Amino acid sequence: MIKRDAPGDLADRYFNNPSPDSIDFEIIVSARRKRTLGSISSLMSSMKTSKGVIVDDGINFTEAIAEIKVGNRTRRVGVLGANGDAGVIDVTNDIERGPNGHPTFKSVKKVTNEILEDFYQTMKGDRA
Repeated sequence: MIKRDAPGDLADRYFNNPSPDSIDFEIIVSARRKRTLGSISSLMSSMKTSKGVIVDDGINFTEAIAEIKVGNRTRRVGVLGANGDAGVIDVTNDIERGPNGHPTFKSVKKVTNEILEDFYQTMKGDRA
């Protein structure tokens, strides 16, 4: 769960910070090795939500990201977000950028084909 531009006094709950600045605050909940936290729907139903945010300990988190196994790789997927990131697989670290700073078509095509192939193999029953 992520809270961007949180007030610095939130950090004071956890750290002794004499001059609080705006911070990005994240809470990570993870399962033990070879375990799961459950399905996304069961996790979301167990958390307090209000108007598109997750509320934990009085803090409104406007973003949530899940790390899921796709094929042999762990990938970040948006679960909750104001930018339409829910359900979007983050491929930022897997693509190449051209001289103009934009992702190259070749690298995006390669990564998306790998993901789609992993999905296909899983649905076909070749992968768990």
